[in-house]
Amino acid sequence: MSFSWSRFKALMKSDFLINKGTYLKLGATAIGSFIALAILISIFAMNDINSFIKLNASTFGSSSLEELVQSRRYSYSCTLLVISFWIVSIVYTVFGSLTFSSLSSKKQRISTFMLPASLSEKFFLRMLVYLVGGTLTLLIGCTLAILIAQFTFAGSAFINILKDWDHIWDGASFYITMLGGISVILGNAIYTLGSSLWPKLSWIKTWLVMIVLQWIGGIFLITGLFSGIDFAYLVKFFDSGELLFWILTSIMTIMIIVCWCVAWRRFRNTQIIQRFMTK
Repeated sequence: MSFSWSRFKALMKSDFLINKGTYLKLGATAIGSFIALAILISIFAMNDINSFIKLNASTFGSSSLEELVQSRRYSYSCTLLVISFWIVSIVYTVFGSLTFSSLSSKKQRISTFMLPASLSEKFFLRMLVYLVGGTLTLLIGCTLAILIAQFTFAGSAFINILKDWDHIWDGASFYITMLGGISVILGNAIYTLGSSLWPKLSWIKTWLVMIVLQWIGGIFLITGLFSGIDFAYLVKFFDSGELLFWILTSIMTIMIIVCWCVAWRRFRNTQIIQRFMTK
């Protein structure tokens, strides 16, 4: 059965009518975590900044005091930015691990595969909900956190980024930002692959596999498996940073594509009654 946009629209409408409550709860939980974080940091920031101003108003001049206050605001803004990135990483992996949760039991698999739609349409719907929808949800959450920080303690880090937009494409900040963004997308793809392999308790199982792989890599590194590699030469070779950035970006992009391709192959070959999953 080939892909049909009209049938896909009907499938999407039906899915949202059935699962809109679940999707709204997931979105509200993700966005609420950013709002709660922003409010919590805002309370600490406002109390700390107000106390700082009262204690040092007579010690420093107005211009010096304002610079110190801006420095504290910037520090809290950076804290919010770092923790927000951490939340994005966690939530993105959770969304990835839920991609094929509809295959976790025989009853759910029957409901999924008996729908009058092609496998490619069903697969693309999962991608649309948990990748595209998850990305939009996280962007909304981050935006609300930024606005709360700006209106409560005048968080300056984000506003400075907007003011320096013309220069954001220059230097290491661009490379770090892009690599961070691609890395969280890769994390989503890895947990999506895990969801296709283990629809039940997917996040925990994928996390355990990742921990084991990290330990194996650490053991190989400690035991001297890479001792023949001249890391000093590699550092010098990648000294400009730009070549290293494009190499890492290419590798991670290929890994993302591979994860989704394997997930598609796994989804396509899934049977309603699995040998290892009979309930």
